[in-house]
Amino acid sequence: MKQTKLYGILSILFGIISLFLCCCYGSGIVFGIVAIVFAIVDIKKNKNQNLPPSAPAVMGLIFGIIGTVLGTVMTVWIVVATITGNDTPMDTVLKENSSDISSEMISDENESKLVKIPNLENKECVEAVKSLQDLGFENIKVMDISTNEEIKDYDESYVVQKQNYIDEEVMTDEEVVLYVKSKKEIEAEETKAEEQRKAKEQEEKEKAEKEAKEKEEKEKAEKEKAEKEKAEKEKAEKEKAEKEKAEKEKAEKEKAEKEKAEKEKAEKEKNSVPYSTNDKDSVKDGNKGIYAYKNRGGSYDVYYIIDFDNNYVYSFCDGNGDTTGDRVKIDSGDLNSVLVITYHDGNDKWSYGLHFKYKKQPDHLVVQDNDGFETDFYTTNLEDALKVKDSKKLHDY
Repeated sequence: MKQTKLYGILSILFGIISLFLCCCYGSGIVFGIVAIVFAIVDIKKNKNQNLPPSAPAVMGLIFGIIGTVLGTVMTVWIVVATITGNDTPMDTVLKENSSDISSEMISDENESKLVKIPNLENKECVEAVKSLQDLGFENIKVMDISTNEEIKDYDESYVVQKQNYIDEEVMTDEEVVLYVKSKKEIEAEETKAEEQRKAKEQEEKEKAEKEAKEKEEKEKAEKEKAEKEKAEKEKAEKEKAEKEKAEKEKAEKEKAEKEKAEKEKAEKEKNSVPYSTNDKDSVKDGNKGIYAYKNRGGSYDVYYIIDFDNNYVYSFCDGNGDTTGDRVKIDSGDLNSVLVITYHDGNDKWSYGLHFKYKKQPDHLVVQDNDGFETDFYTTNLEDALKVKDSKKLHDY
């Protein structure tokens, strides 16, 4: 069967409380008795179940008995002391503490006061100590700031470097600490600092001279580089200008030669009757003989030869590498109205219209395709045109 420890735990709890409250006018007795009761209940309950007493119940019983006994003794003592007029232990403790506090307050009021400590840094140690003593401070400690050790035999050779209180209001019974350093040590440090300052100045001077020299060399190098780049640029521009001049002269020369050749060609064509087998009068009728026309401009030439004698119109290109040409029968009309030709390609067919730009003026031919787009052609040497035609493989449409 499981052992229950609830009453045992409550017993030990109240037993401990009774021990702490044994001096409190009977409180220890009350909690001690409660602890004893809970312990007895737990022990009987376990006994009825044939179980041994639980450890908490046994401890609670012991603490309860001790607390009850102590509480009874203290209560009797207090009652007797009250009846006889003697002090209780609590009264004795309170009186002793009250006496100590009162004596300390009286001592503080008689001996200590609040004083503002001045700044004593850089003063001689002897002078600084005397100033503090004049203000009422007696607990003064002099410490070596370098070794942090107390100096007992200080003299005028020490100077205050730091203090634990400065420009503060402090009670005169507080300890005031002065951190000092010997004048010899101070002079050595100042000498060392001066040497370091001079060394630093010399280093900075050398550094500045070095930087100035490097800057001068850099500026010189940049100047030389700029001059070199300028000279190279001028040379390149001069070469470019000479090249452009030469190209311009070459282009002008080629243009002049081309214009001369075209002029000679035009003169040649002008002085002949090159474009038709008709005479000057019959050529204007535009319904007999052979006419030759060429589209001027572009990278290649397009020719039209209108042969009324054989009832054909020939068209071909020269200068584009094409080795073929077209031959189409004349359907109807003449060049003063509209000369109609029709292309046949299988089931497809389409028509072109050819006519003089202006009536009775055969030097300008207009060819209109099946989409209505017009192209201008001008008279060219018939003999040359026939030679080009003969070199082509013609397709009949």
